[in-house]
Amino acid sequence: MTYNVVFDVAEQGYASWAFPAFGLIFIVLGALYAFAPPAVLQSLSPRSPGPRSPWMHRVLGWCFLLFASAWTVTAASATYEDYHNAASALHDGRYEVVEGEVTDFFSGSKRESFSVQGQRFSYSDYIVIAGFHKTTRKGGPIREGLNVRIAYLPASQNMILRLEIAEPR
Repeated sequence: MTYNVVFDVAEQGYASWAFPAFGLIFIVLGALYAFAPPAVLQSLSPRSPGPRSPWMHRVLGWCFLLFASAWTVTAASATYEDYHNAASALHDGRYEVVEGEVTDFFSGSKRESFSVQGQRFSYSDYIVIAGFHKTTRKGGPIREGLNVRIAYLPASQNMILRLEIAEPR
């Protein structure tokens, strides 16, 4: 049987960068409130119920800036570590392979799951992971009866590292 690769964690690269990058917006807002002159702050909220203390803006801005920076660094570290571990496992051969027909396919509003040769896989578009997670609602290829070959990481709840789909005969 000939297979076509439809997902490979190492070939896709670090695709979760958008999740921590979202924190950059909050870093900018925190920096604005921490460093902007009072006139700029007043123009941002012209309908304020009275004058605001510039030092209060600075203190709150610094708190916001520090929290946003810590969140962004933590999110970037965690998502990159997940990608690095998955790509390294694939590269080093630290994975298992299952091959066969997709059975027990279930597609809910947020999660999908299926089995291949008794191995259960589950994923969601709403969870940030390095492995395969594209549901049929978002154009994912998994369907009942499809012949697949899957390289997965059992230590990470059967994270799919490589997904191959058999060519029709």
